[in-house]
Amino acid sequence: MEEDRAKGLRVLAQAEDETYGAALESYWSQTLELNQALKANHLARQLSEPENGRALLKHLGPTTGPLLDLGCGQAGLVEAAEGDGAVAVGLDAAFRWLLVARRRLPQHSLIVCANAETPPFRAEAFQTVVANDLLEHVEDPRVVVRAAERICSGRLYLASNNRWSLAPEPHVRLLGVGWLPRSWQSGYVQAFRGHDYSRVRLLSRREALGLPAGGDFRVRRAGSAPVFSAHMAPRLRRLAAFTSRLGPWAPRFEVDALRR
Repeated sequence: MEEDRAKGLRVLAQAEDETYGAALESYWSQTLELNQALKANHLARQLSEPENGRALLKHLGPTTGPLLDLGCGQAGLVEAAEGDGAVAVGLDAAFRWLLVARRRLPQHSLIVCANAETPPFRAEAFQTVVANDLLEHVEDPRVVVRAAERICSGRLYLASNNRWSLAPEPHVRLLGVGWLPRSWQSGYVQAFRGHDYSRVRLLSRREALGLPAGGDFRVRRAGSAPVFSAHMAPRLRRLAAFTSRLGPWAPRFEVDALRR
């Protein structure tokens, strides 16, 4: 926690001006463990966070009542929902990302530093709870989903990168990671990307379908999820749109559930 906070403060102190882009560039200049290609990919994706947030909000459709984005990252969905007149809150465990996101968000936006396993909200506080690209980064997705169910009064939306995707793994841009036994994945990524992969555990759609449990929620839709690709070149956008139609082998999946 202290190391995370210290890095966030160093990033802001080192940023050349008050802009969001400068803060992001400062962050990646201090992240020496990633190669330049991966840094450039992450930077492009984060700079497009507002546009990708609007695309996700459009995909979700009309929402009523307050919305919570678990694992909000750069809070693109929060910004989009507020711009649409909704009440929205973002939660993320990474204090550094929330500090950087503050450079872009309106002053009134509410983002909270806390673990998704123990969100500090009362039962059924939010009509809609979204966990987008979060479940592969937590130690036990079941604990996170139970916590999300507790604070959700209406709709629970889960989306994540697919272990069985035919596309390159998006965090490290490497083919075939998910198809390997999990005990081999970290070594494979380390060998070809020189990057620690021990904290990423991609799920399959079947695994995700088993997460909403206990009878409180009914899965109304499950399948391939769109790839939000504002940061991609046009050719890669077309490829992403094509691979999203590959069913069990699509890059991402979604589980959309309603409280009974």
